[in-house]
Amino acid sequence: MKLLILTQKIDLDDDILGFMHGWVAEFAKRWDKVTVIALGAGRYDLPPNVKVLSLGKESGRSRLKYLWRFYRYIFGERHNYDAVFVHMNQEYAVLGGWLWRLLRKKTALWRNHQAGGFWVRPAVLLSDLVFCTSRFAFVARYKKTRIMPVGVNTDLFRPEAAVNKVSRSLLFFGRVSPVKRLELLIDALDLLKKQGVDFTANIVGDAPIRDTVYLEANKRKVRELELADRVDFKKGVPNCQAPAIYQQNEIFVNLTNSGSLDKTTMEAMACEELVLVSNRVFEDIFSPEQKERLMFKEGSAEDLAEKIKGLFSLADSRKEQLARQAREIVLSRHSWRFWPINYSRRWLIINQGRIKMIKLSIIVPVYNEKNTIDKILAKLAGLDLGVEKEIIIVDDFSVDGTREILKQYENKHKVVYHDKNRGKGRALRSGFAQATGDWAVVQDADLEYDPADFRIMLEKIREQGALVVYGSRRFGRKYHYFEGRYSGHVYALGGIFLTWLTNLLYGISITDEPTCYKMVRMDLLKSLDLGCERFEFCPEVTAKIAKRKIKIHEVPINYYPRHKDEGKKINWRDGLEAIWTLLKYRFKK
Repeated sequence: MKLLILTQKIDLDDDILGFMHGWVAEFAKRWDKVTVIALGAGRYDLPPNVKVLSLGKESGRSRLKYLWRFYRYIFGERHNYDAVFVHMNQEYAVLGGWLWRLLRKKTALWRNHQAGGFWVRPAVLLSDLVFCTSRFAFVARYKKTRIMPVGVNTDLFRPEAAVNKVSRSLLFFGRVSPVKRLELLIDALDLLKKQGVDFTANIVGDAPIRDTVYLEANKRKVRELELADRVDFKKGVPNCQAPAIYQQNEIFVNLTNSGSLDKTTMEAMACEELVLVSNRVFEDIFSPEQKERLMFKEGSAEDLAEKIKGLFSLADSRKEQLARQAREIVLSRHSWRFWPINYSRRWLIINQGRIKMIKLSIIVPVYNEKNTIDKILAKLAGLDLGVEKEIIIVDDFSVDGTREILKQYENKHKVVYHDKNRGKGRALRSGFAQATGDWAVVQDADLEYDPADFRIMLEKIREQGALVVYGSRRFGRKYHYFEGRYSGHVYALGGIFLTWLTNLLYGISITDEPTCYKMVRMDLLKSLDLGCERFEFCPEVTAKIAKRKIKIHEVPINYYPRHKDEGKKINWRDGLEAIWTLLKYRFKK
């Protein structure tokens, strides 16, 4: 597989786009050949399988010459790439999209801004996939859009024990332009000064030529408010030097409105620096406590000042704990390794029609299933899906002999034991915590569902790049709810009602909400911050996915229900809890 990347700049020393050098290096590990066309190129040190071509901005060439070189490169290199990744420049997607269509090259566009623009819609139209990191981004509205990790180099951006943070220090870091709302921070600093709060603030970053007036206006404002002795403006530094800046300051402040997701915030979190943000995308990322302490009201200098005072007042041990938790978020969901891995695998799926690099984690929650556990594990072990798979069994304190049976599987699969009965939801959360796959799916320990149906679910991922696939017992009529010895009319009617309520509340159209078979991409699943304990896992996952406007694909599956006398554990109380869960997450902010 060979990849063409188009980006603004390849330069280790660039203060804004220096990170792209690391991304290209990671892509090079997973693609046979990588060709990069950049508007400008500076210093770089990339693997031998990477070729860098510049349109010539570093030498001051005209736009007409840029255009000539652009078409010369994308046509001349056509045999050296199978797929195209356009990073940040929707103009490239439009200018080259028609040719890539003729050449049958699959194309993806990365764009992460709240606003649209003249070039954006045609760029999306000409792209096979669109990537962004925020559900508030303009392009998130399109069906072909996929939410991706931010892509932070967590090897570079990390805490350094030898560096002491300056107490009560604040940091603004990055490009200085109106969209970054620096004036809001200065207003908050003025309020802190008037309240007698001690602090220092570092504003590190350069302004584009078009925004130099904005930068000078903020410097003037600092002088007029007599904050010059506390606020220090510094020039931007190369991306590779940024960690030292984060490590020295106690609180990083990002004032960008909801829409984009500034990479600098994740870099600060990776360095275990406390952050303050107003971007609503963090509502999906932070825990309830983190949202309370680390988020301020968008556009409110008063609330920002209060949140700064709140963090200043915390004990050092509590600050360190919050900072460690922030880094864990980046490590588990937004590390730079996830970006090229997920991107590469998606192209292996879509561009080549294969799924060799996918790993499926099959989570098997077990409670008192001694009569069926051997049979279902044998089915799973013998199942050939054409992908790598791992089986993770979570015993929820079985007391019927199941636990003893599971001992013989410890050398074959991951087996997790609960020290007391905690519920199916908690068992699943324990399993997800152990999973290392790209996708996850749940397999109950009874024999109601046939794991052979995983094949058709994986086929949906292969064909359409789905993030979420449900196996529906009603879709395609492979099973009729009211036929057969094990029909269970009450259970069937309950499932139909929950599906109807889900569609009504969340404006979606699915046929089987409470199905066990939910295949979800792992990074998405782990970002949902699940809190389920019992059978409310299904409505919680569905509600949170639906609120993010992520399409739930469905495929027909087989179903062989059992009766309560044969061990079925769900009851009417669980149905009420499912209704409450759907209502709770629909109206919860």
